[in-house]
Amino acid sequence: MKYFLINKDRDFITAPDIIDWYEDTKLIGEKNLHKLENRKVFKIREQKNIVWTDIISIPNFFVTKKVKAIIEKYDKKIKFKQIILLDTKNEQAQIYYLPLLEFINCLSDKSEVIRNTITKCVLDENKIRNKIIFRIGDVNKRYIVARLDLIESMLRRNIRGIDLEEIDIDN
Repeated sequence: MKYFLINKDRDFITAPDIIDWYEDTKLIGEKNLHKLENRKVFKIREQKNIVWTDIISIPNFFVTKKVKAIIEKYDKKIKFKQIILLDTKNEQAQIYYLPLLEFINCLSDKSEVIRNTITKCVLDENKIRNKIIFRIGDVNKRYIVARLDLIESMLRRNIRGIDLEEIDIDN
């Protein structure tokens, strides 16, 4: 099975940009996300013509209701926290969801990591156990991985703002 790294597409320069998120230590300590309240409001930087992408990857991995529903079809066990992004200047708000993904130490010996950044990503097939979506746990930076069938399902539903990078698998 093929796997992909998921990020927000950098071409969407007017996507929501969350301000003051670094003050919330609960979001920084991502292994403690389950302690985050069920609903959290964040203000976003004011900008004209905001494009509300279906995926946000900074400061954390947030998805819209549309993507949440797709993920839930494949894995009903994943829990979500509601994140409300608020643009006070333009009086707009959008609801996102933070999936509480499993951390899996799954990098193969063929992977290359320099200063906590994966420069060559190769997953050990035995460690990922055919998971649909998860977070690479071998490093402190955020790397979200999804299986091909989930990605195809998202693309069929015209998910906006997704960037994908195919990952090599080591059997």
